[in-house]
Amino acid sequence: MQVRLNDAMARPIETLAQRLAFARAQAGMTQGKLAELAGMRQPDISKIEKGLILQTTGIARLAAALNVSAAWLELGQEENGEPSPKAQMTPLTPGVEAHAMSQIRFETVPSLLWEQLMSEDPKGTFSIAVPDDAMAPRVRAGTECLFKTDLSARPGAGVLVRDSSGAVYLREYREAPGGAWEAHAANPAYRTLHSVADGLRVIAVLRAVMRGWEEI
Repeated sequence: MQVRLNDAMARPIETLAQRLAFARAQAGMTQGKLAELAGMRQPDISKIEKGLILQTTGIARLAAALNVSAAWLELGQEENGEPSPKAQMTPLTPGVEAHAMSQIRFETVPSLLWEQLMSEDPKGTFSIAVPDDAMAPRVRAGTECLFKTDLSARPGAGVLVRDSSGAVYLREYREAPGGAWEAHAANPAYRTLHSVADGLRVIAVLRAVMRGWEEI
């Protein structure tokens, strides 16, 4: 399946706003979690990504939290001879606050059916339509999302988890006491799962919401 998010309008990452949104998406991190790790306020993160703040004294802290170089994040410069990220991003649709992950231009990825997850673990990068409203109103049933299986889950990331019975759920990854973790539902009508009690394991990490713009 070809996935090109407004391909005609694609352009390179060239501003602080774009670089921050891209790096945060690569880390699978919400604005709130990034603000927490960098010692900043979430509204300020939002303003930077919208281009309302063009410079910040928190560049070093943001870069450390996102595991990128401060030189690249602030100025787009290469460091130690390593190339800066080359992903393409689309401009925000006028009047719509786009999900940062949805701005990344993805090329060819396989599209899976949810039923396939019941019998096998996926590999690599794939897209799949969410079957329920567990993460609504952020991500509603039928929303197509992009996942990767070779990433480690971080607090605040969207994850696909499998429980001891083999059932698969989309939830938000959160740390829990004693080295455990929880898979939280945004919709209170759905159950929060526990890594030990429910025998959970992460099978993929959310990379982009391909239809629907809200952040997860």
